[in-house]
Amino acid sequence: MGLSDTPSFAQLSDAYWLDSPHLGEHDSDPAPPGPPPSAVWRTAMVGLSALTVAVALVVALV
Repeated sequence: MGLSDTPSFAQLSDAYWLDSPHLGEHDSDPAPPGPPPSAVWRTAMVGLSALTVAVALVVALV
């Protein structure tokens, strides 16, 4: 049994979701999660950048 004999993960995932009994339970599907609002995303990136610079300075000075 080689790699070509096994189904791919995408095929297995599609088969699971197509065979799932809970697909018809909800009348309206919730909206898929999207990226956060731009202001929140920008604030998070600035904070992460500042934290990275602070850690780099501490490592450089120690």
